[in-house]
Amino acid sequence: MLGRGRLQILLLLAAHAPLLLRFLWDRIQEPFYWPAVIGTGFAAAMAFKRPAENARWTVRGGLLIVLDVVLLTAAVLTNSAWLAAAAAWLLLLSLGISTINRQKTSDSSYLAAYPLLLLSLPPDLSRQVWPLLLKLQTSVSSYAASDQGLYHFREGSQLSVLSGMVDVQQVAGGIFSWPTLALLVLLWGSLQRRSCIQSLLMMPAVLITGFVANLASVILLLSIMAGPGGVSPSTATYLLVTAMMLIPSLLFLFSAEAAMVGLTMPIPINEEAAETDDGRTPALLSSMCSPLVYHWNSLVSCMPMDRLTCVSRQEFQMPRGWQVICLWLTPVVFTAQCIRLFV
Repeated sequence: MLGRGRLQILLLLAAHAPLLLRFLWDRIQEPFYWPAVIGTGFAAAMAFKRPAENARWTVRGGLLIVLDVVLLTAAVLTNSAWLAAAAAWLLLLSLGISTINRQKTSDSSYLAAYPLLLLSLPPDLSRQVWPLLLKLQTSVSSYAASDQGLYHFREGSQLSVLSGMVDVQQVAGGIFSWPTLALLVLLWGSLQRRSCIQSLLMMPAVLITGFVANLASVILLLSIMAGPGGVSPSTATYLLVTAMMLIPSLLFLFSAEAAMVGLTMPIPINEEAAETDDGRTPALLSSMCSPLVYHWNSLVSCMPMDRLTCVSRQEFQMPRGWQVICLWLTPVVFTAQCIRLFV
């Protein structure tokens, strides 16, 4: 796990610690991000499973390290915990790309989607976007209820009838909240070894599913309260409505995932037919082994590239220059962060 330059990567990751720990502490304080915290813990546990000895340090991995150093420098200069977390994510992605499992069937880059869920949006943007989404959810729910003849009084995120009220924020914070649905999608994607790009492409479907499921839940709850002998919904009523919405939501997400996988399938290469009897590569296979095919497969799949292209596996250590940068930059950046935080 620590060979071929990985130790230097982990040392550089430790250089993010002061600002990164502050970022994690802020996220833990917000219940909205608890599913993302759980997912990140799961990814960390999976990452520490013993990998194969193979390492695939590529130009892409090196560029991610360079971007990490740039973002970390900006984080220190601006005292931004979010930028430090974004830089750490790039470093973890570089490490995931280089790490192949013991079966040599996939790398660990698919796990990078979990900390990205925790990273979310920058704090200033997040404080603007999520209240706007809640306001939109409340407005659409109120309009739909009125259209169904469910006359009510709206105050903030609460929709009230004579027998009680429904808090849209409480409904939207349940199982159909964006972080919870995203975590379920990522867990399923991990079982199917979906790449990080494929997991991110599922996020629009997650937002749509959560929005529609919450809308339907609010309408059902208001219908129960406004009906004959209607009473304020109990915990059992909330659970019943959630169960009614769960199966259609999962069916929609599975359908969306099937469509996404169909659109992002890697281009397969028949390794056994890579050479003819006279030792030459057929023209068709040569054209399929173009750089465009290579980069497409590397984006939409977390399988080792030699399984998807005619490029043979390259196993080499992290270049010496990168190792030196990681080793010398760690104490410098760590000290600079401590000075900014405590002085």
